[in-house]
Amino acid sequence: MSRFVNWRQAEILAERYFAVMLGDMGSTFLLLLQVPVIGGFICLAWGEAKADPKLTFCLCLAAIWVGCMNACREIVKERALYERERMVNLEIPAYVVSKLQILSIFNALQCAALLWMVTYHVGLPGNKLFLFLALWLGAMTGTTLGLCISAAVSSSNQAVGLVPIVMIPQIIFTKMILPEGNTHGMVETLEKLNPLRWTLDLYQRIADFARDSAWSDCFKDTAALLAFVAAFFIASLSVLWMQEE
Repeated sequence: MSRFVNWRQAEILAERYFAVMLGDMGSTFLLLLQVPVIGGFICLAWGEAKADPKLTFCLCLAAIWVGCMNACREIVKERALYERERMVNLEIPAYVVSKLQILSIFNALQCAALLWMVTYHVGLPGNKLFLFLALWLGAMTGTTLGLCISAAVSSSNQAVGLVPIVMIPQIIFTKMILPEGNTHGMVETLEKLNPLRWTLDLYQRIADFARDSAWSDCFKDTAALLAFVAAFFIASLSVLWMQEE
């Protein structure tokens, strides 16, 4: 991996990316505002009610949505700069990794804030650190998916427009939404290829760990989410490489 990614270049690019985000506080503030708004609506909806599977669904969906929205414009908005620097010595893996470095921190702050809000106002069972890690992994699948979108489109408007198209199927193809008995054939395949499904599984196993979960089940769900992160990361690199052929 150290040979594949120029870490020195990735570090420099990450520092510049962070400075750009601080310089564009309007856009950064809107991204940060997602969590207070979504978390506020969740807390309002549940009020004095106890945590249930629907609340889990909302939390995991929010994490993936926020991660995807954070990243979906981050390559395409720099297209002109990216193409100029590619003519000099910019390496694609270092460029994409620099985005992931900053966005992973951004995701961590947002997932922590979301978890704190809902825990404080509603209450959540389970180890909070592990619940945070489940949400963060879900957000990272959304982020790498968002970077893949950003690499493939030609404008920020197209990127934002594609987010619902990739998110709505994830909502549809979860066991909570699918009709009972209709999880076979193509539907079953799509359900298994759904990052939201694995985020939900991991979160629910952690929340119910004392009752009926096992470490092996948690590791299986974690491995699936890491595989999605790796697959979307490689897809982002592949799209950028293919655009140069």
